[in-house]
Amino acid sequence: MHAEVADFLHYCRIERRLADLTCAAYERDVTACVRFLEANGIGELRLVRPPDLRRFLAAEAERRPAVGSSAAAP
Repeated sequence: MHAEVADFLHYCRIERRLADLTCAAYERDVTACVRFLEANGIGELRLVRPPDLRRFLAAEAERRPAVGSSAAAP
């Protein structure tokens, strides 16, 4: 999966000419997803299913809650 991630990031930087901060955010998020999938026994992209991605997103929501969610109510 790491080669596919590298190809995706190359596409973002070179072909799409996305901003450096955008590419860095994509790299952080996609790398976190790959680590999660590998930790859960998924080593190839063809094996990834929607429930796997939902579990990743749920784990990320717990690990990194949205900034607005921690704001105190007036």
